[in-house]
Amino acid sequence: MSAGSNVGTAFAWGKIMGLPVTVYRWDDVGAPQLVDRKPSEIINILKKCLVDGYGNKQPAGWTVAFENTSSDQIVFTNDPTKGTGNSVKLYGLNNSNAVNGMMYFAPAFAYSDIDTPIKKGYRAGFHPFNATFNNWMVIATSNAFYLITSNLNAVSGYDTRNDVVIFVGDFNSVLPLDVGRFVAISSPVTNGDESLTSMTSWAYCLQRAWYDRSSTQAGYSPLKVYNADNSDTYNEYGLVAASAPTTGSSAPDLSTIKRGLYFPIYIQMKNKYITDSSKDINGVALYNSTVSPSLRGFLNGLLVELSPRYSSENWPVFDSINGKNHLLMRCMTTSAFVWLNCEEWWWWV
Repeated sequence: MSAGSNVGTAFAWGKIMGLPVTVYRWDDVGAPQLVDRKPSEIINILKKCLVDGYGNKQPAGWTVAFENTSSDQIVFTNDPTKGTGNSVKLYGLNNSNAVNGMMYFAPAFAYSDIDTPIKKGYRAGFHPFNATFNNWMVIATSNAFYLITSNLNAVSGYDTRNDVVIFVGDFNSVLPLDVGRFVAISSPVTNGDESLTSMTSWAYCLQRAWYDRSSTQAGYSPLKVYNADNSDTYNEYGLVAASAPTTGSSAPDLSTIKRGLYFPIYIQMKNKYITDSSKDINGVALYNSTVSPSLRGFLNGLLVELSPRYSSENWPVFDSINGKNHLLMRCMTTSAFVWLNCEEWWWWV
């Protein structure tokens, strides 16, 4: 494996499979636009990207399970032949369609109707609260996607947030055929709290996952992940980065060399270490569990670069890593160092 994929654990890996990634963006020919940042506009963008396609862009391969256009609610389902076939419901706060409106993404194994989830996970909030967040990207496969609303300012800046990011779909699990891997996450510190009405603080953005490094050890639990055996049992998980290359308010000493050293964003059980020997529901040590391991997987396509190389460049920035085109993700530090693969996401089967 290359340095970018060397993520050794206690698990015996199976066969590596890959899904092609499509990048949809605001400046594509025929792309839908964000004007008032309403939930209905976000729904329209995702429907075009995931289901219908636009211009010369083919859809990612999702379907619409249910839709209520009068109340701006929709349920998307990923491709069951390439993923879990699980679903996510999108709707505005108080079912409103407000300008700069807060909205929710509620994942579940399925929906029997638009209001009835089956084995629901923790929902994630999405709040494009700033009038400058009119530039958007959807980076998607047939079983997962990132939605980003942003502006064209610098890719980094201490204690600032210039975009809103959410991941929805099947994460890259360490367990073959993990049926519990469908989630939605936009913040690593929300504790599964469904009372949020605003996420305007930088403290609530997904970038904190690589700013704070270990949200799970701080007791945060934004993910409700069901056991891989299709039972009703679940555990709470969060996000962990092995290191934060630079997190201060002073100017960083940026590398002039691409060193090729990267690590992933881990999905780790709340208040547990990867090597935790406490027992799962079957009496098996968590580090070796086949239903709820302490290390459950990784966020799709993300690599954290050990030696940052960018700080003041305007978003979006792309670079080739391991022969694949990557998007530089926004960082709330004086440098940016997290990359999203825009060509292929792999998983283990």
